[in-house]
Amino acid sequence: MNLSLRKRRLNIRRLALNVCALWWMFGAILLTTSGCSQDSAPTNDINPPAVVEDDGVGIVYKGPSPTTADVQRFMVNVWSNIALDSRCGACHIEGGQMPEFARRDDIDQAYVAASTVVDLETPSLSRMVAKVAGGHNCWLPEASVCADTLVTWISAWANAANAAAGEGAAKSVITLLPPEVKPVKDSKPFPEASTDFESTIYSPFLRRYCAECHAADSPTPQQPYFAGSQVDAAYTAAKSKINLNAPERSRMVARLQEESHNCWSASCANDAVALQKAIEQFASGIEAVKVNDKLVVSNALQLAADGIVANTGGRVEPDIIAKYEFKTGHGQVAYDTSGQEPALNLNLSGDVAWLEGGVWGLRFLGGRAQGATAVSKKLHRKITFTQEYSIEAWVAPANVTQEGPARIVSYSGGNNSRNFTLGQSMYNYDVMNRTLITDLNGEPRVSTPNADEILQATLQHVVITFSSLEGRRIYVNGELITQEPVVDDVDNSISNWDDTFALILGVETSGMYPWLGSMRFLGIHSRALTAESIMANYEAGVGEKFFLLFRVTDNLSAGAISEGAEAYVVFEVEPYDSYSYLFANPFFYILDPNKTATSTAPVPLKDIQIEGMRIGVNGRETLIGQAYANVKALINTQNYIAGEGQSLSSLGALIPVEQGKSLDEFFLTFDTLEAKTFIRPAEVTAPQVEPEDTPEGDQPATVGVKTFAEINASLAQMTGVSATNPAVKEIYQKVRQQLPVDENMEGFLPAHHMGVTQLAVTYCNALINSPALRNPKFPDFDFNAQPSTAFSVTGRAAMITPLLNALVITSSAGELNSGPSVQATRTELNKLVDIMTRCGTSCPAGTTLNTATAVCAAALGSAAMLVQ
Repeated sequence: MNLSLRKRRLNIRRLALNVCALWWMFGAILLTTSGCSQDSAPTNDINPPAVVEDDGVGIVYKGPSPTTADVQRFMVNVWSNIALDSRCGACHIEGGQMPEFARRDDIDQAYVAASTVVDLETPSLSRMVAKVAGGHNCWLPEASVCADTLVTWISAWANAANAAAGEGAAKSVITLLPPEVKPVKDSKPFPEASTDFESTIYSPFLRRYCAECHAADSPTPQQPYFAGSQVDAAYTAAKSKINLNAPERSRMVARLQEESHNCWSASCANDAVALQKAIEQFASGIEAVKVNDKLVVSNALQLAADGIVANTGGRVEPDIIAKYEFKTGHGQVAYDTSGQEPALNLNLSGDVAWLEGGVWGLRFLGGRAQGATAVSKKLHRKITFTQEYSIEAWVAPANVTQEGPARIVSYSGGNNSRNFTLGQSMYNYDVMNRTLITDLNGEPRVSTPNADEILQATLQHVVITFSSLEGRRIYVNGELITQEPVVDDVDNSISNWDDTFALILGVETSGMYPWLGSMRFLGIHSRALTAESIMANYEAGVGEKFFLLFRVTDNLSAGAISEGAEAYVVFEVEPYDSYSYLFANPFFYILDPNKTATSTAPVPLKDIQIEGMRIGVNGRETLIGQAYANVKALINTQNYIAGEGQSLSSLGALIPVEQGKSLDEFFLTFDTLEAKTFIRPAEVTAPQVEPEDTPEGDQPATVGVKTFAEINASLAQMTGVSATNPAVKEIYQKVRQQLPVDENMEGFLPAHHMGVTQLAVTYCNALINSPALRNPKFPDFDFNAQPSTAFSVTGRAAMITPLLNALVITSSAGELNSGPSVQATRTELNKLVDIMTRCGTSCPAGTTLNTATAVCAAALGSAAMLVQ
């Protein structure tokens, strides 16, 4: 998550539109109300009208040839896709609606028109994309899918232009624009108890009318399960669909009003009004939280309404032929936005659901996402032509006990016949691929090494590549794990692939070998990606990310920044999972209309002191996740970098979801912001209470255990592994509810112990497998040696002593009188080493690293860390 300021290349644009773009904006309003212009095309005496033929996939242009290479790139990547009658070619042609970027008589003129509405530097910000995203002439049921596909085509044009100039793929460019200025307003929070929700909304409406679908135990379960039999769970699921501050804007009301979604009477409008009144009744009993008027606050922002999409950029996909970002979040179709016709859309059936909380992805629990056989032929046609391909996926297996192999991604026809499959067998990723030297099931398979336990129940970037010359390779998180041996002078081609198979995710076409887990992204490429490209795609990350610009100008005195400029604290924010947002990498930034982002001129600044920054949600400071409360920074000309800003912290913070990304409203508070200061009251210490009498022989507890947040912070501090590490943050979210929520030692359960162990293993795995992290902590331990050598007497000391030091076990009785002693801890860790290295000189590869990880986890996950 640590996105460097240098890589951001923040770019501030002047808000100006040329005459052609203005004409399009206003002309479109007039023309779209009465359809496209039916005027005949003007006479062209120099170039006769072009002949355009539909070839079944795209269109064939027969007008004057492009005059430049860039016009040719535009024609191939963009025009050939948008000029169809079913898309922009119905209106934006010669003599039709301005601008005429789909005209068919002269590609040069179409190119000029397109240049007014396309942003090659940041394709997602193209005016053409914004229009389609708003619903203008989308050719699919989902406007967002049309917009994403347009971005793919425009990006292909931009990347081709950069490649021609020797610049490689388009770089990430983020345009920061000033958001609407909105003050922090009072907000109604959801009450803890579900009693009023049950009486006003749940029982009269949701449970009565929606349980046939929106319940986990229904015949056709569909998330969110706000009509389930357990009212507390239903309450949690319903919160993101209810707007307490504006009940008429509640999502469940809008679904009835706009989409006639499962009405229970003859009038959907009446049903919507009835549900709205129920929400109003529920909200009327909730007192609004008033913002403390003494706080030093920023302006307010909402993620969906005010966030600027952070173009992750840097992805390498010139030969992608099927692409699934799983953005829509609803419905029964996962759309292919590769832009390569025909679109290989996937139909969802069975137990498969969209991830909640604004997170892009699908969760497979036995269901499937399957493409039609006829459309799946696209894969056969393009891949057998190149004789190479790549499957790229971001996946989070539900567990490490699945076998079969369980089918993650398959292009197959049944249990024993396939072209390719990416699967899971316990801790391994498996690849089956049909060639002339395998059987029809793609066997023998290629797998990650058993002993290495590469596959983990956490979010991982997995890429398999194949070429007839290099065979199969498996990459995990950017690293090459397995390479298939290639035999010389053997025909390893895929010319025997079957074009009657279907692309399917989550299960075999027969319904057998289901895979349980979540998929966040899938891309199929008609080339074998290089190691450099795979690493670039891994570093680009996955999912939806935003920049939130919190305006703080009104808190600065005159002259603190240049006149007319605006000051912001900017955060990178993403929906982390269904329960939290990840805030990260805040920086101070000035939007100055008199300067550009690339200007190297110093920004005039008076010293601006920032201390004690906190995040507020829905009218109040959140109780947890305040990682920036200790921030102290001096913003001045020396530290501020023109065009990049000044970093305030490299930390990340998880902020709980309350009403969902469309409703939650965020703001910042400061103890000190230049001339303004908030004197934060000292924390009130609870009065001393005399301990209750205890039964004879029993003693009151003198120690407690760390809570979940303290455990996470302790492990991060001791290992040096960031809490925002993808593997760590994923497992932390999974086990957070298995960790202690209070310090009461008597409430510590076996389930807590298991959660601590899983988290410790994940932290230690990240530490031991990173030379950059492990070498400074264990400078005298040889991680490359065989176990018998590595864990000699001196080797054991080199491993165990730093762990004891990290635990602050330095006395014979430990840190606490009731804590473990140095010798006792060392003895137990040595016993574990003995068990792990019984294989002697015949240990499998990876035993040294696995043993080191186990010793680390046993030490750092022990009571010495937990007890306080």
